[in-house]
Amino acid sequence: MTADTNPQNSNTSQRLRAVCRQQLQNLVPPDGPLIVAVSGGIDSMVLLYLLQMQPDLRPRLHAAHMNHGLRGEASAADAAFVSSCCEKLSIPLTIEQTTAAELHDSSRGSLEESARNARYEFLLRLAEELSAAAVLTAHHADDQCETVLHNLLRGTGLSGLQGMQAVRPLSDSVMLARPLLQATRAELTACAADEQIPYINDSSNQDLSFQRNRLRHQLMPLLQEISGPAVTQSLLRLSAQAGDAVGFLNQQADDLLQKHLLQCTPDCVRLRIQPLQQTNPFLLRHTCVRLWQQQNWPRQRMTAAHWQRLADLICAPGSLSLPGGIQAESARGLLLLVRH
Repeated sequence: MTADTNPQNSNTSQRLRAVCRQQLQNLVPPDGPLIVAVSGGIDSMVLLYLLQMQPDLRPRLHAAHMNHGLRGEASAADAAFVSSCCEKLSIPLTIEQTTAAELHDSSRGSLEESARNARYEFLLRLAEELSAAAVLTAHHADDQCETVLHNLLRGTGLSGLQGMQAVRPLSDSVMLARPLLQATRAELTACAADEQIPYINDSSNQDLSFQRNRLRHQLMPLLQEISGPAVTQSLLRLSAQAGDAVGFLNQQADDLLQKHLLQCTPDCVRLRIQPLQQTNPFLLRHTCVRLWQQQNWPRQRMTAAHWQRLADLICAPGSLSLPGGIQAESARGLLLLVRH
């Protein structure tokens, strides 16, 4: 599919080019390959075209497409479409293919989550093979609103309310950057029309068995009907405010850890806890979460109850078994955490 031209969209196209370029200057290193995740849908195709329009960025681009094999011939057609577009643009492309059976076998939660994990594993692996410092995705402002709502419904707390970050590490050497996070879906559609950017429609985006599609097609329209179109900007403001709050809490938690950590190895932590016993309970729990982040310990099975029990252990002697094979024990003013 190719969008229809509308002269009124030209200002949007120019603005997005400027936004994309400014964001990349802020988010990614000034040289080296850039991996661009391309599904063939309108969002990723707009990102690819915005990048290749800039002469200094064009030689750095390497497209990546994940064929999940979930839609049979339609998935193969998507891969062929992306391959054809990249060939016309003279942009190198790497395609990874998996199957629905493989995704089902590796799925510990939803199939949607399994597909997402497979995609990011592929993008990271390709980035490391090409010595690329950054992977670029086409997540935009509407995606951010859906993520905030998704996290709110999951009960992920303040950290979840900040939604997606403009940049985050995929590994010690590779970052994930989202240069279009400030652009709306409507702006991307206008840009595609102005620049005659070809794209495909993925029928799975209409499948209401996926929670994100229900948020997009059912909950967001309902919220807009109740509160008006300003609900999008309200959710984005909430995301930004939550991000500021989490940044402040991280700084406070890091200061506490720096002052009171006595030993820190990949599998063992000793922490002086007597000075922490007068710490604000919310900050104390956040400091525990921050410690897990810094240790790169698994947090998926750590619930709010686990964090509270760990904070309680800091304030009173005892021992505790935590998910991920971590044993916690407090005694004589010290907290010992050992990962088995």
